[in-house]
Amino acid sequence: MFSSPISLWTMDEKVVHSLAANPSAGRGFTEKQRSLVLRLCKKYQGQLTADLGPAVTTALDFPEFKFNLVEPALQEKSIKIEGKEILVKFPFSEEIVEKIRKFKAEVKVKTVEWNGDSKAWKFALEENNVLWIAQNILNDSFTVDPEFLEFSGQISEILENMENYVPTVAYEDNQYLFKNVYRTVPQPSSNDLIETLLLAKHYGINTWDENVEKLIKNANFSPVLTSFLEESISNKPEFDVNENSIDQFTELFKHNVPALIIIPGYGEFFTLKTWTTWLKSQGFEEKDISVLFRLSSDTGGMFNELVKQNNLNNPINDNTKIVFVSQKIPKPLIKSGIEFKLIVNLGSLSGVHYSVSTYLDGRADVIRYTDKTKSGYQFGLL
Repeated sequence: MFSSPISLWTMDEKVVHSLAANPSAGRGFTEKQRSLVLRLCKKYQGQLTADLGPAVTTALDFPEFKFNLVEPALQEKSIKIEGKEILVKFPFSEEIVEKIRKFKAEVKVKTVEWNGDSKAWKFALEENNVLWIAQNILNDSFTVDPEFLEFSGQISEILENMENYVPTVAYEDNQYLFKNVYRTVPQPSSNDLIETLLLAKHYGINTWDENVEKLIKNANFSPVLTSFLEESISNKPEFDVNENSIDQFTELFKHNVPALIIIPGYGEFFTLKTWTTWLKSQGFEEKDISVLFRLSSDTGGMFNELVKQNNLNNPINDNTKIVFVSQKIPKPLIKSGIEFKLIVNLGSLSGVHYSVSTYLDGRADVIRYTDKTKSGYQFGLL
């Protein structure tokens, strides 16, 4: 049929030979096989056109098959829950498969996978997946696990009555309270708005009622505090020291310690001096501060002397409020078990020890505060 053999990718050869067996035996294709035939022909359209001429393009735009469509054997069409997975089975449907592929690309995590052994699409048993399946796949033709319907109903109920389920900071009868929280979450004891909001953030409460929204609007918070309260794992605030005064951190350090400050691998002496001077102006004492790194005596003598003279070489204890580290997270910090409520990163993550980037990964209490004219440099001795 061809003047020279079509050059196929190795992975396509067996598929093409398998498909060719049907028309050779006088059999047609199933809908799934027809879709695969067209995809393969379009993949090699350049070679086909070079050998067979422009008619190839017309044939692919308006495909016709010599043999009738073959109906596949009746297949299961079901939605089941097995352990921590949702199994979705159905006869091949290009429309549904395309929907699933698009959803999988959007979520960008491995919560959706095709499983060849069970011939089913497997979804992690998560709220987002349950809701998506119910809205995009489920219909009367599916046999549905009652447990799936129960989960779907519960999620819909929550979405329709969010105010009764979402953890929220409220202001009622002249006092703050946390609504819809687990019993182990402490209720705010202070009537200070900032202290209450920071306590809420510490426990993952990021929703406020209308009264609290109005109070926040009238409070005129600093940009640093506002960004910290609104921070999420995927949205971490960054501020330039040349445009934002260190005093913008006043309320955060007043209400949100222990705090970790990460000094980059340059200018350690002046950075530590600046911050310790400011911290003392905010009421912190030398005994509250612990510097957990030193520099080489050849180049960092002034820094080491600063730590010594100011009694900043304190071990971490129950009263520690401020901890300074540089380009790596030291073992004593990990062993201490200290739980930071705020992390201020004074440099970038490029060039730092993997322990720092790992420690910061997945946290929603980090502010990057750096001189952006220097933040590309991270050289230092560990």
